[in-house]
Amino acid sequence: MSANESRKQNNETVVASENRLTYGQAMKIDFVSTHIRENFVKFPGQMQVAARFLLDNPQEVALLSMREQARRAGVPAATMTRLAKQLGFAGFEELREIFVGAVRNSIEPFSSRAEHLVQQRENTDEDILPQMVERLSGNVGQLMDPAQRLALHSAAKTLMQARTVFSAGQRTAYSAAYHFAYLYGYFSTKTILVDGPGGIGADPMAQCGPEDALLVISLEPAAKRSVEIAHFARKRGTKIIAITGSPLSPVGRVADTTIIINHDSPTFFDAMTSAFAAVETLVAIVASAEGGKVPGAVRLREEQRRDLGEWWEDVPRGGKSGPKKRNDRSKTDTA
Repeated sequence: MSANESRKQNNETVVASENRLTYGQAMKIDFVSTHIRENFVKFPGQMQVAARFLLDNPQEVALLSMREQARRAGVPAATMTRLAKQLGFAGFEELREIFVGAVRNSIEPFSSRAEHLVQQRENTDEDILPQMVERLSGNVGQLMDPAQRLALHSAAKTLMQARTVFSAGQRTAYSAAYHFAYLYGYFSTKTILVDGPGGIGADPMAQCGPEDALLVISLEPAAKRSVEIAHFARKRGTKIIAITGSPLSPVGRVADTTIIINHDSPTFFDAMTSAFAAVETLVAIVASAEGGKVPGAVRLREEQRRDLGEWWEDVPRGGKSGPKKRNDRSKTDTA
């Protein structure tokens, strides 16, 4: 292996054989995005223009030459180089490398992954079960990365300070958004799931503002509605928490806090296990921080659901079913 190849692998900028963005690459992109946002006001005017172009146009950064990018951004080419060095890179090409993997990751369709899965089975006859379990376990474990731990605690603080918390996700991500709203609703009445028949699900966000927060879950290829909701919230000054695969995803670029999840899978679909782990961890952090009022709120919600007859009760043989007493704690809500 050449010295150059070794350096690339150490920097985790080599695209994986299946052209999937590695978690290490995502972390480097997250660093770049965070550094730009935290230091944006300190950049000179032209460097601010270049930095904004970098975040808003990841595909162009990956595919176009530096001079063409500078032309489109409206700055001298030397500004792009100065920006790269300001971000800690030796030059612009080194910065550009980490964007290449992100773009390749976003364009691989499910159909190609399905073909790869079938070919792997035919060629090796490997059992997919251990591969799947190992990959899912690894995906969840990466939430312990220091950067993600910081993001999770920052997101929890935003949720606790918010007047209203909106939860949004479309298609596959909807299940995780629903799960978040359901769990948070056990001890809080300020959570609203952005959902509804007839396309009116986003209507409750009409009055959102700087006092509110939006949790949006979105993976590539991004659902158009989720991106539109995130942009609407941004215009209203609402704090945005994104659970996504890259800070350069359409929702990651507009989020105040970005929780990066690895949704890689040995099969054709994106694995949502880490998304569920992220929302459950968020709820756990908030519940723990809010302390003494949580048990009473959860108890009240359980009693309300028993009174509404939401739980199945087995009828004793030869007996009659009847309403459960309020102080019956023998069963918990696991629906």
